[in-house]
Amino acid sequence: MKRMNAIEARDMTNENLKSPVIDPYLGIIYTRIECAAKEGKSSVTHPFHVPENLGYESRRQTYPSSPVKQAIYGCLRSQGYEIIEHEDPDPGHPCSCAYDEIKW
Repeated sequence: MKRMNAIEARDMTNENLKSPVIDPYLGIIYTRIECAAKEGKSSVTHPFHVPENLGYESRRQTYPSSPVKQAIYGCLRSQGYEIIEHEDPDPGHPCSCAYDEIKW
């Protein structure tokens, strides 16, 4: 059995972070961007949250792993979107948390 070196492993990881993995997330994000743009907004926050009004069968919130998230954000940046990662606005409050924002 041939052992994989670090370069081969990185190439495999990068290949696996392309379309089939990120497309479902991008579909949700693009739908949210379209809805926000129609309302005159210029950004969306919590991009992986699936709002009830989008008509998806499952409202289950799915958050990608860190490498997948970075691949998604890399794709969006290459299309001209700005990604802002905000720190927790109210540390210590149980309903407060860090969040991401996609701007156009």
